[in-house]
Amino acid sequence: LFPLAPEQGHLFPKVCWMLSCGAPMLASENKQALDHLSPGFGQNYGSTMAGMITLLETRDIDAHIDTVGKVLPQVKVQIVDGDGRVLPFGEVGHIRVRTPGIAADLDDVKGIEQRQSDLVVDGWIYPGDLGSLDSEGFLTIVGRTSDIIIRGGINVFPSEVEELLGEHPAVVESAVVGWAEPMMGEEIAAFVVLREEVSPKAILAWCRSRIQPDKQPREVFVVPVLPRNANGKVIKKELVNRLPIRGDSQP
Repeated sequence: LFPLAPEQGHLFPKVCWMLSCGAPMLASENKQALDHLSPGFGQNYGSTMAGMITLLETRDIDAHIDTVGKVLPQVKVQIVDGDGRVLPFGEVGHIRVRTPGIAADLDDVKGIEQRQSDLVVDGWIYPGDLGSLDSEGFLTIVGRTSDIIIRGGINVFPSEVEELLGEHPAVVESAVVGWAEPMMGEEIAAFVVLREEVSPKAILAWCRSRIQPDKQPREVFVVPVLPRNANGKVIKKELVNRLPIRGDSQP
């Protein structure tokens, strides 16, 4: 909807409440939606098994623009490490959830690090996301458990690089994935959709001046669209499958 929105005012000025319920939005997208889509824009984070977990209300966007909102009163959220130990406020770890509507007698699935989404360990739902919780109850999502890029022993969250790429004036949207590499374990590859022509080398140079070396993309691939599933979420596995072997041509 962003390309359809006017430069001044809202695309839907009479819509009192507009809620994003798909993948977590970037901070820049939250602001853009509030300023140009609807004056009543908000964001919800949830999962199939847990239902609604948080709500970022319109009034909270400016102060908590990097979050997906405040944990709902009937929901309990904890941030834990790989062994299930609860982490302090502000630290990044695995998100786990308990809600009043969780089904009884669900089978536990062990191995937090390998879990994809909506599985249960010791009565907790693990949506498969990594995040942090602040003392006010606002939840920040940093990425999927399965999407972490480990480059030379350093954990890189794709959302950090995607947030940076979203600030480039020519980039409409981006998706960052890990690229298998013998020496570093993984390298960082970025797929971008552009609104105007700009070379991948120019985007890489722009990134180098704005982000530390261990989080800089190794390559940028320009694509017409990002692959999405029926819910509108980017299918990163498909992007990984498009990555060329070293020395091959771009996808």
